[in-house]
Amino acid sequence: MQDIESRELLWALGSCCALHGKPFDAQLLLKQHAPPYSAATLVTASRAMGFQARLLPASASGLAGISTTAILLLKPIEGQPGLGLLVSADVD
Repeated sequence: MQDIESRELLWALGSCCALHGKPFDAQLLLKQHAPPYSAATLVTASRAMGFQARLLPASASGLAGISTTAILLLKPIEGQPGLGLLVSADVD
């Protein structure tokens, strides 16, 4: 399972909280979850913030029509972010 950098974890969860009107405390999150950060950390922290979270395998075409915010674990590429945020997708 790929490691997630702390700045990406904070960005993803902070963004989800902002989109859903939830308070977010970056320092508290880092105190509650010790590195290394992984997909499991992402799910655990998301659930602790009141989100329904689970890991699902998905292809790009499988994301079309998604009706909820999703944090995507991206294929690791040097120098590129490891997480993405999907707020809407359609078939076109």
